[in-house]
Amino acid sequence: GDCPLATPTLNELVEYDSVLVYSDTDFANRDTMGNVLAEYVDNGGCLSVATFALSSPSLGLGGRFLTDGYLPVTQGPQDQFTPLTLVPVLPDHPLLEAVTSFNGGTSSYHNIVTVVPGATLVANWSNDLPLVVFKDHVVALNFYPASSDARDDFWDATTDGARLMANSLFCNKF
Repeated sequence: GDCPLATPTLNELVEYDSVLVYSDTDFANRDTMGNVLAEYVDNGGCLSVATFALSSPSLGLGGRFLTDGYLPVTQGPQDQFTPLTLVPVLPDHPLLEAVTSFNGGTSSYHNIVTVVPGATLVANWSNDLPLVVFKDHVVALNFYPASSDARDDFWDATTDGARLMANSLFCNKF
C-alpha cells in the first residue's frame, strides 16, 4: 500500500502471512501504522521492517509497535555513502539460508541502531552495526530494500539481498 497517503487496516494486512514495511517518506500517521503492525504481529503475522522505517523520529514507526517493544533494534538516524557488506554472526541461521554475499552498494543506506534485549543478532554490516536482527515474529533488515536494478547506488543486485528479504518473511522457520 501507499502508506504516506493512508494507513492499511488490520483486516487488509491479515490477508497476508507476512509483510515487509519500509519507508522513504513519512507514514500518513506513524503511531496508527505502529498500532496496526503490533496488532498484525499479535494475530500471528510475520513482519519485516527495513530502512528507513527504523529511523527516529521522522520516517520511522511509532505507536504500540515502538512503545511495547516489538522492534528488535532501537530506532536511529540514517547513515550512508560508505560501501558496506554483510558479516554473518550466526551463519547457519535460517535468515541467512542461501545468502552467500550481500553488498549494500555505494550508498549502503542503513540506520544507526543497536540490538534490544531479547533480540537475536544474525548478521552485522562490515562497520559492526546490526544488519539482520529478529525478535519473535519481527525481523529488522537494516538496509533499504530497493536494489541496483532500481538505482545504481542501492544494494548490489548481483548479491543476495532478495534472498535475505525472502527469508525474513518466513518467521515460522526461526
